Amino acid sequence: TILGQDVAGEVVSLGPDVTRFKAGDRVLGMTTGFTTGKDEEKGFQEYTILNIDATSEIPDNVAFENAVVLPLALATAASGLFNKDILNLNLPTEPAEKSNGKTLLVWGGASSVGSNAIQLAIAAGYEIIATASPKNFQYVKNLGPAQVFDYNSPSVVSELVEVFKDKTTAGVFDAIGGAAWGPALEFAQKSGSKTVATVLSGFTDPPEGLEIKKVYAPSILSDGIAKAVFEDFLPKALKSGNYVAAPEPIVAGKRLESIQIGV
Repeated sequence: TILGQDVAGEVVSLGPDVTRFKAGDRVLGMTTGFTTGKDEEKGFQEYTILNIDATSEIPDNVAFENAVVLPLALATAASGLFNKDILNLNLPTEPAEKSNGKTLLVWGGASSVGSNAIQLAIAAGYEIIATASPKNFQYVKNLGPAQVFDYNSPSVVSELVEVFKDKTTAGVFDAIGGAAWGPALEFAQKSGSKTVATVLSGFTDPPEGLEIKKVYAPSILSDGIAKAVFEDFLPKALKSGNYVAAPEPIVAGKRLESIQIGV
């Protein structure tokens, strides 16, 4: 069994129809072997095969160990935000779109997926309200949301409903799942949101009039979202510094023998 979905490294070879990259290019990518069933398209090995639509150039000032935190979390966030069957938000641009007057709640903004959901939605022109634990408030604020609330507070839902009462809601992105389903759905019901995107399955049926839908990273490969994010947006946004590779990596060691330590 070969695992691994996040990779960053240098291009060593190209398929016959690939014109976007050249050997030696520094790239990050989300492997697709768990969808295709092909071990040669998984990440934890010396060489892997990437789909160009899930691959992005890395600027020289971004180290591989920072870049590699992005691919799967980025794709997971993108699938919930931009999939027409989930939140169906506008796609991100670089430079960022002007404000469209809509506000998105990101529950769990300090997580890997939450960090990307915040940045992608801001680049698409949305205002962000986020939740996190107080120890991560400053980290999340640095990603650009308008406000951050403590998701452990017993009054957090009522506080969020009050903030959203004069806003046009774009929905809820739950980047945690499990314990977050209840308050996320309660907020949606009280704020007029119709859809909650969540990263985990296993939720019960939502209250009438609401939808809760699980995100699925590889879905973006079939609807043009992957190209829009990995090719049209991310390389320029990383180069300009308007998009940051977050969170910081925890480095377990070097080379393949350190993978088990990391796991």
